[in-house]
Amino acid sequence: MLKPMMAQKADTSFDDERTIVESKMDGFRLLLSTVDCVKAYTRHGNEVTNRFPELWTPPVPADTILDRELIVIHEGRPDFGKVMKRLMTQDSGKVQQLTRTHPVQYVVFDLLQHRGQRVTYLPLMERKTLLEETLQEDDSFSRIRFVEGNGTGLFQATNDAGLEGIVIKRKYSIYEVRHRSWA
Repeated sequence: MLKPMMAQKADTSFDDERTIVESKMDGFRLLLSTVDCVKAYTRHGNEVTNRFPELWTPPVPADTILDRELIVIHEGRPDFGKVMKRLMTQDSGKVQQLTRTHPVQYVVFDLLQHRGQRVTYLPLMERKTLLEETLQEDDSFSRIRFVEGNGTGLFQATNDAGLEGIVIKRKYSIYEVRHRSWA
């Protein structure tokens, strides 16, 4: 399984037309693969597919790998405690109960493999376009929305709303582990 590209921590935001800006979700990172069968992996490589029945039929073609946050929405905003409860629950009966009371959403921000072809070498904006063409959004799967270049505006908006923060990405960056293209 691929290792996820990690953002570098930054204490300030900035505006740059060479970047896109996304809201940071208060969940946890999950790679989802439809290579051979559906499998879900944490950023540390732990396979957790059986804990999330909502993800068992992803609306993407076979041989696809997606990257993003898994979240639980409670009272209109992501709830980290509830998504962690889902992650920690392994008992199948409790998993089924939590599927009803704490349903997860997989908010996708990147496409790593498409129909068996690795696409990590493509610039971010090409991967975003391919993701938009590939992922059919539903109750459990959605794409993250982004703004171009306005890091300070989105940072202020997320701060005012009490949300976790933002991620700034270079438009033409490739997908690499531990790269400085995401902050």
